[in-house]
Amino acid sequence: MTTGEERLARWAALRKAAIALAKTRFSERGFEAVSLQELATELAVAPAAMLRQGLSKPDLLAETIIALNDQQIAWLASRPEATDESLPLQDAVERYLRRVYEFDIEHITLRRMGAAFGWLWAPKYEPRIWEQILALTTPINGILEREGFQDREPMIKALWSLYYTGFRHAVMHRASGEACLAEIRPALQLILRR
Repeated sequence: MTTGEERLARWAALRKAAIALAKTRFSERGFEAVSLQELATELAVAPAAMLRQGLSKPDLLAETIIALNDQQIAWLASRPEATDESLPLQDAVERYLRRVYEFDIEHITLRRMGAAFGWLWAPKYEPRIWEQILALTTPINGILEREGFQDREPMIKALWSLYYTGFRHAVMHRASGEACLAEIRPALQLILRR
């Protein structure tokens, strides 16, 4: 007989393996070309078992994007050159956004899928993704605080929306991080103006 702890450990292992497999298959072939049946077969479980664990195909994409976001947060934290307190406001924000673009362009296939199919995943993922966005924008918040901006949250939301406008340039035209920045620089200047 299986104990509750053994069952939980088995489901946790299935969850971890399913997310890793989904990331690989989505990266190789795209979201639409991969079926839940295929993933379940590779994991040697029934699709119904995956669904009982909250592992629908859209939710596997959400989990993949969340794992990618965690990877990005750690990657940026390991790069002190991503932020420079001594730079003027615009230059400091651009330097940081350039690093964020570098990572996202390197993982553009998964980012495209998240943008195209993110509306399919369960609403329970949105608070976690918002926490990650706040973590990604912590350095920008620090730069704005240093510059004496009081109402930073709306500015950060505007900057993050602008960031995605630039990133669309990478998605549509295979643009570099520098080209993405050039695309948003005039609007960035307006947002950062006192």
